[in-house]
Amino acid sequence: MTAQATGNRWIAGNRASYGEITAMIADPILRERPGRRWWAATGISFIFVLLTLGGITYLFLTGVGLWGVNTVVVWGFPLANYVWWIAIGSGGTLISSILVLTQQPWRSSINRFAESMTLFAVAISGVFPIIHLGRPMYFYWLAPYPNTMALWPQWPSALVWDSGRF
Repeated sequence: MTAQATGNRWIAGNRASYGEITAMIADPILRERPGRRWWAATGISFIFVLLTLGGITYLFLTGVGLWGVNTVVVWGFPLANYVWWIAIGSGGTLISSILVLTQQPWRSSINRFAESMTLFAVAISGVFPIIHLGRPMYFYWLAPYPNTMALWPQWPSALVWDSGRF
């Protein structure tokens, strides 16, 4: 008999129900308790999350002068970060679309990875303009209204929110 007809630990047979398939996949993972390495990795990750949140809080309290962005003209670091995340999202979309258009039979896992990479990159790049303002309470300055706020856009700049006055 073949493995498909009888089934074994990793390959479900024809007679396996959805519950049995779920049990075959989930039981080896759910029966084991997390070990010391897992808790150590979780603790280290938590420390990095706290450092990131502390850094963002410090940025909000001190402003983007922390990066050396003390004038309106210096957009190098924040803009490079923002554009990098946009490019990562575009790259994931390109990989996914090429694989779909060429109808590759092996594309499923790579396609999922590329699409999730795109979603995470777009989510991160959506947050970056607010973080890079340094003063998130003024996020509405991203879309200036010249008549109501006396905030005139700097037309030589490629960025609409790059105003002449801060």
